[in-house]
Amino acid sequence: MKIFITDKNTFSGANLTVGKFYNVELADMGTYQQMKTIHALIGCYWFSNCHSYNCKSYGEFREVMKRDLGAGKIKIRSLVNPVTGENLDEPITVYDLKSISKYTKKERMDFISNLIAEMEIVGIDTPKYREILQGLEKNSMRAAV
Repeated sequence: MKIFITDKNTFSGANLTVGKFYNVELADMGTYQQMKTIHALIGCYWFSNCHSYNCKSYGEFREVMKRDLGAGKIKIRSLVNPVTGENLDEPITVYDLKSISKYTKKERMDFISNLIAEMEIVGIDTPKYREILQGLEKNSMRAAV
């Protein structure tokens, strides 16, 4: 649900009832439910062993998913050499993976779509995967009402 704060103790939005409590999140930020879905899908993909990524651990696999299917890298100016750890006199440009917690709502939605598309392509059909997809369908139907 999206509400708009118009003044102190005043709000407007669809289907709001006086005396009811509503969970509110910033509309442009990703939601907690999206975060849980991303981690559930990545875990499901990793444990299915249907992927062809050469990763030795779940953590490494998660980083590869963020790089290849997520929002990717962010550009950072640094005074520290990322390889040696030495302090530098002049800043250099380095790239770091953007944390999923810093993704916007759209970036999270795109990441979920990309994960599902790839998981469908490789043929994942586990009970856990179907459960995640059913949960997404229920939530999208609830949001449409």
